[in-house]
Amino acid sequence: PNTTYVVIPQNMRCPLTKKVMVDPVMTKYGHNYERTAIIKWIGMRGKVCPMTGKPLSFAGLVTNSKLEWQIAQWERKIKNGNVALQLPEDNKLEVMVILQ
Repeated sequence: PNTTYVVIPQNMRCPLTKKVMVDPVMTKYGHNYERTAIIKWIGMRGKVCPMTGKPLSFAGLVTNSKLEWQIAQWERKIKNGNVALQLPEDNKLEVMVILQ
C-alpha cells in the first residue's frame, strides 16, 4: 500500500497521548486533552492539571466542540488528499502514517 505522511497540527494532538484527539475537552485553564486521557490522568495522578499543576476536577472539563469540528475538517482534507505538508511553528516534525 501507499504510505502518506501528514504533519499533525499541535493543537489537534493531546499533550498526554501525543495522538490526534477524537473527543477533545478543554480545562478551565484553556488546555485541551483527549477526554479519556485526562480522566485517566485525574484518576491516577490526583486532581491537578498536567500543564499548570493547578487544581482540576472532572467538573472542570468541557467538550471542545469547535476543536472537534476542526479536527473532523482536517481529517476530511487528508482523506481527499488536500493537505499540504508544512513544518509546525515549533519546527518539531511529528507525523501520522496513513495507509491507503
